[in-house]
Amino acid sequence: MSLSDGSTISQYLTFSLGEETFALGINKVREILEMEKHVKIPKMPEFIKGIINLRGSAVPIVDLRQKLEMGETKKSINACIM
Repeated sequence: MSLSDGSTISQYLTFSLGEETFALGINKVREILEMEKHVKIPKMPEFIKGIINLRGSAVPIVDLRQKLEMGETKKSINACIM
């Protein structure tokens, strides 16, 4: 977003994992979904919890805490970043 003086404003989606705060530019975020029932896939890395069917496409569910080696998420709140 540009301002009248030529400067720009950047927007970010922020989220916390434990004590850490992370940010993604909103241009990298397609949508935020509520957690759905997912299908587990055998022989996948531990941080991939399964997949969901999103409008006909298989979308992986990733436990970011586990992927970033911060321990496993205790709550059933996960996000998919596409």
